[in-house]
Amino acid sequence: MAGTLTRQQLIDMTSKHAYTSEQSLEHYADKMLASVGFLDKVAARSDMAPSVMLDLIAGNMIFTTKGDDEHGYAVIATMPGSEPDHTFVVKEDGAYRMVAGDKDRPDDNAPLGIEILYALDHNKPAQAKAMLDWRRDLTHKQGGDDAFGGPLLPRFWTIDSVKPGADSPASMRLAAISLIAGSMDAKPYLAEISAARDKATGLAQTDLDLLLALAAMYAEQPVLGMPAAQRLLDQEPDSLTALSLVGQGYALQHDAKGWQTMLAPRLARKPDDRDLLVQQALAYQLAGDWKSAQATEQKVLDTGKATAADYNGYAWIGLFHDDLGDDITKAAQESTQLSKNSGFAELHTLACIYAAQGKTTEARKVLEEAMYANNQVEPNSAVWYALGLIYEHYGANSAAVDAYKKVQAHENDNRTYIDPADTYILAQTRLAALSK
Repeated sequence: MAGTLTRQQLIDMTSKHAYTSEQSLEHYADKMLASVGFLDKVAARSDMAPSVMLDLIAGNMIFTTKGDDEHGYAVIATMPGSEPDHTFVVKEDGAYRMVAGDKDRPDDNAPLGIEILYALDHNKPAQAKAMLDWRRDLTHKQGGDDAFGGPLLPRFWTIDSVKPGADSPASMRLAAISLIAGSMDAKPYLAEISAARDKATGLAQTDLDLLLALAAMYAEQPVLGMPAAQRLLDQEPDSLTALSLVGQGYALQHDAKGWQTMLAPRLARKPDDRDLLVQQALAYQLAGDWKSAQATEQKVLDTGKATAADYNGYAWIGLFHDDLGDDITKAAQESTQLSKNSGFAELHTLACIYAAQGKTTEARKVLEEAMYANNQVEPNSAVWYALGLIYEHYGANSAAVDAYKKVQAHENDNRTYIDPADTYILAQTRLAALSK
C-alpha cells in the first residue's frame, strides 16, 4: 500500500508451486506491482496525508487465521468499510507463502488449481482438500437461465459430500483442473479431461463436456474444444455459454464465415436477440468488417437491453475505422455513466476517443480516472496506447512511437491468439502510419 514492496519480495512471499514456471510467477508479480503504492492516490482524493491514511488503515485491520501447517491456513483480513479479504497460505521451504486470494489478485483460480495438483502429486491430500473446501466455500453457483452459466468448481466439488468417491484423488484432480480451465495452463490436462468425459455418463458427462470446451478454448486448442462445445449447444440451444464457446472456436480458427453461417438460422428466428447480435458483431470484427460490426452493435443498443459493455463495444469499434462522430462519443459517455465511472474498460475507451479527436485535456483527465478505477500506479498496455494518441496530438511523434511500442498483445501471459479488436492492433496501425 505504501509503495515499498519490491518485485523480489512479492515473488518470495508467493508459493512457487502455484505456478508452472518461474516466468509465470514473474508475470504474476508484474501484474500485482501495477497497484503497489496506490495509497498515495487514495490519500490525495481524501485530502489526507498518505502516512496518516496508512496509520488509520493498518491500525484498524484485523487478521484471523484458521488452519495448521499440514492443511494450510485460511487468512481473513478485515477493516471497517471493506469486504473481508481472503487468502490461502501454505508452509513451503520453511516459510509461509501465499497461494491465492479471493479478490484484488488477478487470475488466482489457476494458481490455486496448480497448487492443489502439486499437493496431490506430493502425497498431501489433506492440504489439497483444504484448499478445495476453502475456494468452494467462497464460490457460489450462478448462471440464472443459462444451463451452463456460472463457475465450474461447484459442478466438481461439494464440501463434505456424501457421494461415494466424492473426495477421492481423482475427484480432487478434476476439481483442481476446473480451476485451471480459464487459462493456458490447462493445455497439459486436456487429454485427461477427454478421457474422463468418455468414461462418464449422464450429467457428469455434460459437466465434463463443459470443462473440456472451456479448458480447450482458453488453451487455444479449438480442434479439441469444438466438438464438446457443439454438443453443449445442441443440448441447450439457448445457452449463451455454449453459444459463446462455439464462437470462440470459430474465432480461434479465424473462420468468420463459419461463425456467420452458424448464427444465420438463429438470427432468422430471433433477429432482435441481444446475445445473438453480440456474437454476430464479433464475427464481423473477425472478418475485419468494422462497419457491419458497428451496425450490428447499433441493433444491440436498439433492443433496449444494452449494457455498459455494449455501449463501450459500439464506441470502441469506431477507433478501428476512424468513425469518431457524435454517436461514438455519446455511446462512450453512456457506457461510463452506466458503469458509474468505475469501469476501466469504459473510461479507457472514452479517453482514447477524446485523444483521437484531439481533446487532449479531456483525454488526460478521463485516463487518470481509468487508472484510478483499475488501481494502477503505472501505465499498462492499454494506457500506453491512449498516451500515444495524446502525444501525437501534441506533435511529439517520437514519444508516441515509444508509447505504442510498449503496447503488448499479451501482457503478462503466454497466449498467441490476438483478438481483432485488441488495443495492440490499434497501436500497430498507428506505428505503421507514423513510420511513413
